[in-house]
Amino acid sequence: MKKIQLATLALALALAACHQQPAQPSASGVWQLQSSQIDFSYLVPGSLQYLDLSEAGTAGAYGGVAAANLRSCPKVPYQAGRGSLTLKFGPSYEKNYLLEVAGDTLTLKDTDGQRATFERVSEVPAEAECQTIAFASGPVEVHLGVKGNSNLTSDGAQLWLADEGGNVYPIDPATGRLGTPQLLTGGGYSAIQTMQGGDFWATELAGRMSTIKRMRLGGSEQDSIDTRVDLSHELTIFGAAYGTRLWLAGQNPNTDQSELLEINSDANPNQLIAVHPLDFWIDKLTIHQGRLWGLLTFVGWGENQIVELDTANDTIARGYVLPALEEGASYRGLTSLGGKLYLLADYGDAYAIYSVTP
Repeated sequence: MKKIQLATLALALALAACHQQPAQPSASGVWQLQSSQIDFSYLVPGSLQYLDLSEAGTAGAYGGVAAANLRSCPKVPYQAGRGSLTLKFGPSYEKNYLLEVAGDTLTLKDTDGQRATFERVSEVPAEAECQTIAFASGPVEVHLGVKGNSNLTSDGAQLWLADEGGNVYPIDPATGRLGTPQLLTGGGYSAIQTMQGGDFWATELAGRMSTIKRMRLGGSEQDSIDTRVDLSHELTIFGAAYGTRLWLAGQNPNTDQSELLEINSDANPNQLIAVHPLDFWIDKLTIHQGRLWGLLTFVGWGENQIVELDTANDTIARGYVLPALEEGASYRGLTSLGGKLYLLADYGDAYAIYSVTP
């Protein structure tokens, strides 16, 4: 009797094992994109190349705009369940996919039925990796309500920031101590972007933002450039830098193209030297050691970069991913002083200054 019972039990276990579904192959590993109907531009600018799911809970995305030498390598929280993948971009935004792994092939399918196919590779190649940079100093707290859309600027001796009331303040970068406020303008055009001599080039949050003015302390206007009227080439201005030329970064409102305008601001009238179309967006500009640099905040979940611009080819000569700030904070200013690049960080209820040495 016992032998019959044991045999019956063994048969039952064998039958149960036969009916068990095979384990889902793991999605862990590095995957190279082969083909895609899915638009991954929310994840990286340009094209996605690799998805690294090796680290539990954190996905690495690698891609960029090859023609511009722009690399992007954001880290995104994720969850992988049985047959699903969720990429998380904050408390209220996520992307959900159906997930299938068959051998060395991973397939994602979105809610619209669009598919993307990846093949397993051993690692992310070095040419797809991003260079990072660490803070040389900071944070240095700044107790000031900073003017919207304005930049952190430098006159070669100290830093400057503008407040909402039309005043500008010299700042000690080592301590964050504010100097005596000085009136720049009692009206508009106080969102300072760069300096030429002792004057400030400033924009204003009004209209189509196609005008930048050169303002002197005390409120006198020294020069004005309406890109649409004076240059016959309208630009919605995001940032500016002055070296031997005045550079404006922004968006052509007629074509939606990202552009740099190169201007001889010493000429009278001002002269448009060249229009530089770009395959990426620049938020702020500065001249550092004779080269034009830009601040890029193209990824909404925190990947920010500083890049040296190759204006001869309208590409990036080199770029560095900045340290991530806490959730909700953002970089909003870039300038050069004493061989360092200084960054203004906005924490919502406070500001801080950091420096890096590229």
